[in-house]
Parts: sequence; C-alpha cells; structure tokens
Amino acid sequence: ADRRLAIFKVKRKTYGFDGTPENLLLELGLAVNLYSNRYQLSAGKVGVVTHMAIDLDNLHVNVEVTV
Repeated sequence: ADRRLAIFKVKRKTYGFDGTPENLLLELGLAVNLYSNRYQLSAGKVGVVTHMAIDLDNLHVNVEVTV
C-alpha cells in the first residue's frame, strides 16, 4: 500500500504518440527517454511506457509514456 501511495502522491503527466515499426520493440514498464520541442521536453525526461496499442495492418504502434 505504501508503494501505491508514493506513486500517486506525485502529479504525473502522460504523453502519447504514434510510433513507427522500430517502436514495436518497446515493452510495458520499460523506461524511455522522451524528447520533443514541445511540452518542455527539449532537454528530455525519463518516463515509463504505460500503454501500447499495436496496429499490425499498418505497422504502427500507439504508445503512452507516463513521466
């Protein structure tokens, strides 16, 4: 219970993006570095992959990363 309280005590943001075939190698729970010119991510932030939806017809993956 203490671990869950510690996780939800801090306000976190979730970012989503549509990835290309090389993002199919990501796994849930994997730590990733997120970079973007937007959302104050130009220096990069470490986040955890929390959601993946794979579209095998188009070889795209929808990824959500919680920072």
